[in-house]
Amino acid sequence: MFPERRALILVHGCLWRAHGCPLSAIPQTRRDFWEKKLQDHREPDRRALIALIASGRRVIIV
Repeated sequence: MFPERRALILVHGCLWRAHGCPLSAIPQTRRDFWEKKLQDHREPDRRALIALIASGRRVIIV
């Protein structure tokens, strides 16, 4: 976090954020479990990002 610049850099893991790159492939075993689990990670991330931007923060996601 860079408070003087009101900026944050968020580092998201490929698997847990399931953002679509080749490294974010869903495991082949228990596919239904993993699809739900990874989907459940996206909504809190989306809400947090909206709140950060609304509070005037600049956000970079890597």
